[in-house]
Amino acid sequence: MENFLTILGVEVSKEFCMYYLRPYLKTLEKNHLREKLKEKLKQIPEENRQTPKSKILIPAIQTLAYNVDEEEIKKMFLNLISNSADNRKKVDPSFIEMLKQMDELDAKLFKILFDNKKVHNVVADVRLFELILSENEKDNRTKKEVKNEFLPQWFFGENFIIENYDIFDISRSLTKLEKLGLIEIDRPRGVISYEDSMKKESMTILYNILKSNGYSDDFFIQCYKNNHIIINDYGKHFGEICLS
Repeated sequence: MENFLTILGVEVSKEFCMYYLRPYLKTLEKNHLREKLKEKLKQIPEENRQTPKSKILIPAIQTLAYNVDEEEIKKMFLNLISNSADNRKKVDPSFIEMLKQMDELDAKLFKILFDNKKVHNVVADVRLFELILSENEKDNRTKKEVKNEFLPQWFFGENFIIENYDIFDISRSLTKLEKLGLIEIDRPRGVISYEDSMKKESMTILYNILKSNGYSDDFFIQCYKNNHIIINDYGKHFGEICLS
């Protein structure tokens, strides 16, 4: 009878199953992942089919079994496993460790950025300023940047929505994707022009947060949307393997 391994062309020995994969395979079978994998494998021409390497297959199956409730992560693992059976694809073993560290939001946000990489992914960094009265000239007010305690570090705009997640979740996830090395945020130096500043009406949600935390009208926000999100070569390779 076909199982998750045999459809990949793996010759299953009793020892192999017993010590490495038997409990994990039961979880995958129970969650109907064999048929999903089988459908993906049908897309690989017969002449390009290969048996996946154990150093990729074993940890991938083990980790997939722990992520059957994470829909996007599950899809990524199935893509990785099916691509490891295609001799035209080069699956980096480090992608498994990368997926282990990602959660559902990370996967969704990376997919959005990867799908839009040919458009222009930009994100605004959020800065908080206070208007202060100049000591030298009466009624002359200057701005002073102050510590941003209640606002997210990064902001795509209030129309950028990922269901079930708020702007703080998205900001943290963006920082995490950069730390994982899948993306780079290019932060331009020098003078920032007015055109690079987000309009106040686009920051309503941020001002509401300020107000709820007791900030007066003497404080204002500037979002400089000239930070470019770059999918680097490693991130592109990861996306090509895990998103298709």
